[in-house]
Amino acid sequence: MIAVFCPGCGTSDADRPFWKIRDQLWFPNRCFQLVVCTRCGFVYLNPRPDDEELREYYPGAHYRLVTLPATLPDAYHWRFSKIEQRKVSGKLLDVGCGEGLFVAFALKRAWDGYGLDTSPEAIEAARRWLGDRLS
Repeated sequence: MIAVFCPGCGTSDADRPFWKIRDQLWFPNRCFQLVVCTRCGFVYLNPRPDDEELREYYPGAHYRLVTLPATLPDAYHWRFSKIEQRKVSGKLLDVGCGEGLFVAFALKRAWDGYGLDTSPEAIEAARRWLGDRLS
């Protein structure tokens, strides 16, 4: 894990813990910490996984879905229950959206969902059901 500056204002010393969450999909023994910047209010992951840890989450042949599943993983329902405790609708941006399943789930729940990913394979896969909602 690596410590990062606030993406909103660039400060490195004004974050406070906001939400600690256990990985519900792949590595249940790992926890992640969301923090809120006390200067600008931006909420972000800090520390973040380093490159080696990210490779564990995203192996090369990871993106293979051809159709959107009829049902989505229970972990997505769990994530949305946590989000909707704080906000019941609006815009949602999934950074590192992979094949876009979470964004597709957001759209089914009437959220205005969008996704970002750096993997060309993920972008190709997600555009099948997200179209221009992915960058």
